[in-house]
Amino acid sequence: MSLYRYLTSNNIGKILKGDLWVKEKHLFKKLFIPKDNFYKKCKIKNNKKRQGNVMHNLKDIEDYVKNTQHPHLYEIHKFCNYNIKYKNKYEMELLGKITKEIGYDGIYQYVYFTPDNKQYRLDYVYLLDDKPFIIIEIDEQHHYRINNIAGDNIRNSELQYTFTNNFYNIPYNISDQELDTIIQEIKLLKEYANDEVSIANMEKEFTEFTEIKAFAKKYGNKIISHKNDEENETKFIFELESIKDDLQITTNTELCSRIDSYFMNQIEINFDNKDESSDSDSEGWDDSDSDSDSDDLDNLESEKISNNNDIKLFEINKDFIIKDDKIYITRETFINIAIKSDSIVGIQIFHQIMKFEDMIKKFIEISKKRRVTITHLINENRLKRAYSSRLSLPLTRENRHLKNKVKRLQKLIELN
Repeated sequence: MSLYRYLTSNNIGKILKGDLWVKEKHLFKKLFIPKDNFYKKCKIKNNKKRQGNVMHNLKDIEDYVKNTQHPHLYEIHKFCNYNIKYKNKYEMELLGKITKEIGYDGIYQYVYFTPDNKQYRLDYVYLLDDKPFIIIEIDEQHHYRINNIAGDNIRNSELQYTFTNNFYNIPYNISDQELDTIIQEIKLLKEYANDEVSIANMEKEFTEFTEIKAFAKKYGNKIISHKNDEENETKFIFELESIKDDLQITTNTELCSRIDSYFMNQIEINFDNKDESSDSDSEGWDDSDSDSDSDDLDNLESEKISNNNDIKLFEINKDFIIKDDKIYITRETFINIAIKSDSIVGIQIFHQIMKFEDMIKKFIEISKKRRVTITHLINENRLKRAYSSRLSLPLTRENRHLKNKVKRLQKLIELN
């Protein structure tokens, strides 16, 4: 098989004037070629730009693939029957299998510095928040030479201490069953780590997400990261002018002036108190004074409401801040403005916010239950593996002892 066949059979590449060309982004997203490695080692002789995409010629890609030893390329090497002499064949074979099953989003030959500044080159690492999360070390045959054992033991002890249960030292000649157990456990670990509240995860979880997808794409990450801390400026996450645009509040209109007045003026009006005092059935209501007093109060409040310059609903440093001559508001203020805009768009956005936040709460509950299950499965797998390794050692010794005994008996029989 050829690389041409591999690419075309996977719908990668486009034939232009008889040559196969591949978009650079497809090299990284579909072939899983490591970006840094490609830029460092690919000797590009011929590329072109087409419709805003950088495209590489098949010949350059094939030269790179044939001359690069990397676990992400192992399956391509196999498919194309390239006779590549790997420096570490066993390591490449195992990491090829592991990454194919778990994902090509890790780093091969990751350079790690210990707290005391020792430098280790780790075979393969999956990161979490840009830090090593899952570490995979492959023991090849040379690791069992006497002069390597002591150094490896010290190194592995340090890594085990640092990364505890997320460090996997895979022994030479591991069985397929044992390897599959480790692969399944790493998958669970990654699932555990990735089960955070995010737009992508929520979209996968809820079929009704499509109803609020546009809103979530624009504001979702800000709402997820919102912190309702009185002392934390990160709670002021929405820019007022952008919110106005989304609510279709046009500049220099009465509605725009009214919204602006909520931020710029100093007199607060307690509308709730007005509502409570207007209840004629409430305790202590004096019928004799109700007509004149209530009329005066209504007139006074109406005068204040009609004069938008006297209205102030939001407090600076509590509901909004002014930064670089722009107003930034909290999530609660955003909701308040959406309601007070008195428009269909405002009501729609209000309901979208409420629905999105409800999904966040539901996702957190689902994630908690899933994490308990995953933790249980991981611990169960580790116990089985630990038990198996401890049990297999004495059995191996006993087996060796029995084999030696059989050999001695055979020699005695031959002598007799």
